Amino acid sequence: MNGIWEQYKRLIIAILIGVLVFGLVQSAYYLLDKYRNHPAWPLIPAGAVAVFEIRDAGTQWRNIRNSAAWEQLRQVPFFSRIHQQAARLDSAVADYSLLINEQTIYVSLHVTAKNDFDAVFYIPAESSTEDVLQKLQRLFVDFQPMPRETRVYQGENLYELMDKTHSRVFTFLLADDYWVGSFTPYLIEDVVRTYNSLGRNNFQSAHASLFTARQLVADTPVRLYVNSQKLKEWIGVFAEASDMDMLAHLTDDVLLGLEIEKNRLRWVGATANERENQLTYFLKDNPPLPLRPIAGRIPGETAYLYRLAAADGGLLYRQLRKYWSVHQPLLLDAMDSLADKSNLDTEAFYQLLSGEMALAVSELSAEGMADRWALVAAKDTRKALRILEQAAKEILPTPKDTLFNERYGKLRIVQLPLPELPKLLFGEGFGGFRQVFAAANEQHLIFGNSLAAIKRYADDIDRGNTWALPEKQYLFDGMDSASHVSLIVNHKRNWSRQQNYLNPETEKRAIAYLRRWLFFTHFGLELNGKPQGHFAARVVLGHSDRKNTGSGEPVKLWEVNVGSPLREQPQLVINHNDRSVELIFQDQNNNLHLVSANGKKLWSLPMGAAITSNYSQIDYLNNGKLQYLFTTTHAVYLIDRLGRVVSGFPIKHDWGGVLDQLGVIDYDNTKDYRFAVSTNNGDIFLLNKSGQLLQGWAPRKISGTAAVPLMHVRTQSKDCMVAVQEDGGVMLMKRNGESYSGFPVLLQKRVYPAALVEPGTDFAAYCVRVLTENGELLKINFNGQIVAREQYYDDAGGGYFTFCTDRSGSGRWIVTRQVNNVLTGSGINGKWLFRILLADDSPHLVQFFGFGAGADVVAVTNTKIGACKLYLTNGDLLTREAIPTRLPVSVRLNEQKQILQVFVGNQNKLQAWEVAL
Repeated sequence: MNGIWEQYKRLIIAILIGVLVFGLVQSAYYLLDKYRNHPAWPLIPAGAVAVFEIRDAGTQWRNIRNSAAWEQLRQVPFFSRIHQQAARLDSAVADYSLLINEQTIYVSLHVTAKNDFDAVFYIPAESSTEDVLQKLQRLFVDFQPMPRETRVYQGENLYELMDKTHSRVFTFLLADDYWVGSFTPYLIEDVVRTYNSLGRNNFQSAHASLFTARQLVADTPVRLYVNSQKLKEWIGVFAEASDMDMLAHLTDDVLLGLEIEKNRLRWVGATANERENQLTYFLKDNPPLPLRPIAGRIPGETAYLYRLAAADGGLLYRQLRKYWSVHQPLLLDAMDSLADKSNLDTEAFYQLLSGEMALAVSELSAEGMADRWALVAAKDTRKALRILEQAAKEILPTPKDTLFNERYGKLRIVQLPLPELPKLLFGEGFGGFRQVFAAANEQHLIFGNSLAAIKRYADDIDRGNTWALPEKQYLFDGMDSASHVSLIVNHKRNWSRQQNYLNPETEKRAIAYLRRWLFFTHFGLELNGKPQGHFAARVVLGHSDRKNTGSGEPVKLWEVNVGSPLREQPQLVINHNDRSVELIFQDQNNNLHLVSANGKKLWSLPMGAAITSNYSQIDYLNNGKLQYLFTTTHAVYLIDRLGRVVSGFPIKHDWGGVLDQLGVIDYDNTKDYRFAVSTNNGDIFLLNKSGQLLQGWAPRKISGTAAVPLMHVRTQSKDCMVAVQEDGGVMLMKRNGESYSGFPVLLQKRVYPAALVEPGTDFAAYCVRVLTENGELLKINFNGQIVAREQYYDDAGGGYFTFCTDRSGSGRWIVTRQVNNVLTGSGINGKWLFRILLADDSPHLVQFFGFGAGADVVAVTNTKIGACKLYLTNGDLLTREAIPTRLPVSVRLNEQKQILQVFVGNQNKLQAWEVAL
């Protein structure tokens, strides 16, 4: 019996020891977990703009450091210092492991001044104060202890190190098992106050919805907690008020998880929608709509797109009114006032809509103007437009007054004298329409901020120059299939707008590192409704998949030997079958060639004479197929894409001279073309589509040789023909050839062979811009008055000037001046852009390619030695090694890869070169 009892006691003791050991082990694991993973939220101030939560921080840092995006950022001094300090960290493995490896660290961002921000770092504490001081001093070799190494704030010891190089103080403390540090001392004081508040005023308690949303967000190693109430303040650090301000009111606080992908950084997360002053709160019961179908309706030169979409248009109207009543009551009052004055039934109008509305904004012109288009999907677009027309008629001065309208192709465009109508109908994000023109196609109502904007929209859609092109699809990468709210920004196209809003210091840094900025191709944001009442959020920062911005050495892609030296620049044209790019040019044996963009010869055609004009592509048969129109010395030719002369061509008349300019006019966008032919002795002939000479233009004699082809502009009810002569004569004529009052304007100075017509709000506000040979840029309005003079020369005078206009039709330009071997470039109002040292003082050929103000390229060709170099407009050299050519070049941009393709004539070869931005 005693033996059994002894065995029982030993069993009991063994069990107790086992329980004790298990308890000790579990306690150790608990303490270790608490020591390593105890969250820092009790320390983080409620006013932080955003907080990064980074698990296994060492691994995540290595992932970021190896990404293509970081390769670009580390070229900027601020990020370069981070990279160098991290490299030191890498070289001291023990310190690296102790500080962040396998740890969860936190970084909070804070606005510290009107134009400044800083971060606070929270790292789990595993070392004594002395150890940390020694590690930091080894890590940051430029740091030294302050004469007063510690100070006490609210009972906490604050330690300080001085950055000798940059005269900055790094302050840190030990609190709640974390080392907390920042270069802004008062932020550390804020941390102390937060910690001492015992949870009453920290980030987690103030933004509880973010932590509710954590179960809806993928468990990624890097998470970002965004305080939406601080977004406007955060944007203000870098820029003045802008259209981006509306982001602060789109959604509640957002939790996002980072996904690092080959050509983008994508943040995917959720928002809790607990505050009724956020737009997404009101949309949660209205299903979202697919995003991509609208791509074919967005013009290719769009800088940014804002889209609001929900399946039920009538419900959307009621939801928006609730939102406006909370957040934009003045806007709601203005809408109701308009409805009262015009008898506009806004609810009935919304019932006709399909629930999708979008704002597309073009890149800024040189004058700082941008086209705006509001696109609104409707079940019956024409009925919806009639409702708006009737409302506009109600506020006309007298019942006899009528609305201006004009037919342009398939569109009937009407002017609605209701300033800011899109904003009043669809909300704050649709502003910027001081004038309102509207049209309707089968799917959408189209609002434009000018008549010219609507026409440019129609032209882009007809030509297929939209975001549906294959090369534009990267803008949608990483976005969801359906969304309530979408914002997509094309960085290059939007650069000029952003530059206008940036504060001076931010603008200076951005220009200095423009190529790093260009590496990031686009920004995307979308918010999608979910059945549980939350909203999924998605933020995409797209970038090129190249790690380097290029060596500066162009790479030859291919070359084609055409048997004779090229006579002219190879011109880019469009293949109407697949919208791909091809090249057309003539050689010195008068053979015309068409070559594909990958170097395949398509055909050659003997012309028997030199081609004297540029090539215009027209849809002569109005069947969607494009032909090439041009002049030789004595005839007008039209060649189809297969290299065949179109029936009825060539057109020959007794021109009385050599043909040297060709303009194409399509008054109503109906493909009923007019051909304007100029001769070297100052005659202009206007022919109809069949080649017959038109009255008043057989010929219309002017006093000198034309500097540019005859241009046509319609200013609402008036057709205007603009002719600019090399001797400085500027003429404005009617369709019958008669001059308008105030013309001709005789400048008594020769002008550079380039000109721009800039649209205005009325006839008198339209202007012609020309550059005189001595560097004076003149602006002449349609009343024949010189309304602006800009001098691009200094007191010393002299030099060779070039007026470089963007042939894509963006309306942007630069003026260059060469004095000896120095080339300078300037923009509007004489804004200095660049200064380039040339190889010699021979006159250089300068071209301007507008790929977006952030990626505008200047090609400088030394025709004496046959060498072309490419630059950005901030003066950055893209090609240390020159491309061999004596002719003008053609350049196209691969937007996603950030690569230029340069097509040149080099002796008897057509060559294609690749240059990295």
